[in-house]
Amino acid sequence: MRNSEAQRYARWSATVAALVALAVAGVYLRNLWLAKQAAKKAPPAVPPSIEQRSNEFSYSKVEGQRTIYTVRASRTTEFKEGSRNLLEDVDIAVYGKKGERNDTLRTRACDFISNTGKISCVGDVQIRLQANNGASGAANAIQVTTSGVSFDRDSGTARTDQPVTFRWPAGHGRAVGVTYDSNSGTLNLTRDVDLNLSPSTWVTHEKQDEKSDAPSEKNLHLTGNRMAFHRDSRMVQLQGDVHAQQATHDFAAENLLLALDTDFHARRMVASGHPQLRETDPQGPIALDANEIATVMRPDGSLESIDATGSVQGTRSTLAGEDAIEAGRVRLDLATTQNVPRLLTATGGVKLVSTSTVANGGTRRVESDALEIHFSSDSPQRQVQIESANTLAPARAEWHSGGTVNGKPTQQTMRMNGKQMNLKFGPQNQLQQLVSSGGVEVARKLGDAPEQTTTSRELTAKFSSAGEWSTIDQVGDVRFRDGSRAGQGDRAHTDRATNEVTLNGSVVLADAMTRTTARSATFSQGSNLLRADGNVLTTELSAGSGSVLNFAQEPAHVSADRLVADTSRGHAVYSGGGRLWQGQSVIQADTIELDSPSHVLTARGTVRGVFPQAAWSPRPGQTSEQTQSQTPSPKSSRAGNPTAGLGHVQGGLLTYWETESRARIEKNARADSQQGSIQADQIDLYFSGNGAANGNKQLSRAVATGDVAVRQEDRRGTSNRAEYTAAEGKFVLSEGNPTLYSSTGDTTTGRQLTFYFADDRIVVDSADGSKTVTLHRVEK
Repeated sequence: MRNSEAQRYARWSATVAALVALAVAGVYLRNLWLAKQAAKKAPPAVPPSIEQRSNEFSYSKVEGQRTIYTVRASRTTEFKEGSRNLLEDVDIAVYGKKGERNDTLRTRACDFISNTGKISCVGDVQIRLQANNGASGAANAIQVTTSGVSFDRDSGTARTDQPVTFRWPAGHGRAVGVTYDSNSGTLNLTRDVDLNLSPSTWVTHEKQDEKSDAPSEKNLHLTGNRMAFHRDSRMVQLQGDVHAQQATHDFAAENLLLALDTDFHARRMVASGHPQLRETDPQGPIALDANEIATVMRPDGSLESIDATGSVQGTRSTLAGEDAIEAGRVRLDLATTQNVPRLLTATGGVKLVSTSTVANGGTRRVESDALEIHFSSDSPQRQVQIESANTLAPARAEWHSGGTVNGKPTQQTMRMNGKQMNLKFGPQNQLQQLVSSGGVEVARKLGDAPEQTTTSRELTAKFSSAGEWSTIDQVGDVRFRDGSRAGQGDRAHTDRATNEVTLNGSVVLADAMTRTTARSATFSQGSNLLRADGNVLTTELSAGSGSVLNFAQEPAHVSADRLVADTSRGHAVYSGGGRLWQGQSVIQADTIELDSPSHVLTARGTVRGVFPQAAWSPRPGQTSEQTQSQTPSPKSSRAGNPTAGLGHVQGGLLTYWETESRARIEKNARADSQQGSIQADQIDLYFSGNGAANGNKQLSRAVATGDVAVRQEDRRGTSNRAEYTAAEGKFVLSEGNPTLYSSTGDTTTGRQLTFYFADDRIVVDSADGSKTVTLHRVEK
């Protein structure tokens, strides 16, 4: 080989060797670099306290064929002491005993104590509760955010005492402390619960926060000491000092149960434990207390109904007064989304009480076992307007108020009872009319006066703008009672302004002593006046019971067109063709006035009277022919028109004093009897019961004074005074030159003239003494 070729070969070999050396060095350096990089990425050395690490962890609780829950972690670290395991990227899925749930609990890290089954998660925890029904379930999920959660593997319960925030499609809130029971699906918030519910559909977190800054009037704000959320039944239960507020409504109670619909909107609230509902209405605050108050809400958040049960008490205060209701149960149905009332139904010992603060205002009360109140929704100002109220059971209405009667302040009470009542109201919620039917009774009392009661089949009462009754009309078998006086008729009308009650149609009035019939009768309670009109007839209920007159031992009767009586004074005036009769005694006049305290009868205007006359006996030895001859001639009969055994009187005024058994006729007075007649300025009539059959009073004596004229058959006498004695059959003329004129034209005068009907004897008493004269008769 040549040296040149050898050198060339040596250089090539050196080059190859160098290249190989460089390649080996590169590989070595690369491996060294890779080793360093691997060393950097390799996990740290396992501390002595760690037993082992693994990338996955899974634990499930299974009952039978059903998985109740599963705990998963992406990595776990098992420590040598304390049975402690560190779980990272933890996900707890709860399916429930029936597989009806798909709840999850997620957090970054938890400590798992294997020998106790306790899982403690210190960091933030997200709890998501939703039904196992796909997308719709996700939309209705309830999300809870908290920290410091512990989970018991054996019981399936998660709890924490840290602050909690939660939200679901129709609400969000916060609290302190939470407990979740995976077995029952119940979420319990421990304390300081604050919850907001919205009627709108579910919105995002940002929109809800935005909405909470400007809450809608339909939003419902709830607070309480603790809360339980039963996801399966969609029930929320708040306890301990619960408050619920929506617009102008405010609830307060010890317990509140909230039912949610399938979209988790609030549909029904039930408050118990001394619940109280308050509303700040512009027309006046409203308060409602009961043992339980339930409300039903529409999807838009407005109230559909309010139902209060157990010792219900409601009040409403206005400038005009206060209205109150008491009942066993009250239900209020609302008509529109503006929460305008439509119908109120109350049952169980219902009491409606209205107290007025205006002048002379009083108290109005309605009581029934059941009633309903209808409201009108046509008010343009959205004012709550009562349209009508109907009682659904026998009812009682009562009014107490002050007033003035005869210029004196007087308390007035009105009470109405009926099987059914209907009340109608005006535009300003003032009561306008009350209609009652079925066994109606009205009782009215003024001050200390006796109570007036009226019963009927139907009643209609009208009311003034101030809410006070003004008139009451009753029809159908009307019966009236005022103290000891009772009455009946077809119709009755009561007027508050005049304090009068008027009966119409076949009126019958009765007290302890009398019975009166008429076409109409009016009672004035304030003045104790009674007025009767149309065919008035008063009859004593028993013989001899009259306090004014007792002419006979049988009832007395009085008839007239009209009667006006003061019942407190016992004074009565019959006018318009008045007629009084008792036995054979009769008095007719334009007006007959009876006064019980003084026992005086007064008759005025064209007075006529008929009274039984005491019998007179002929002198001894008088023949029957002579007795027969004393029968008045036709001429004298026509003059006096007497009836055998009766005395007739007439004049312009008659006064009768029962205590004296004396009557006086005045103003063209005249008295006619079987024996003759007397005319004078006045005639006093004296009555006596001695010797009369059955003790009836008879006219026994008459004394005439002032321009006296006496007639007996064809004879007449004149004087200033004349006395007639029925039993003796004689006239005595005295005073003012007594003169007796005979049928033959003879005259007899004297200081006193006495003549007898039986034998025509005249005893003349003159200055010369007494003498007897016999006048001749005119033969028939």
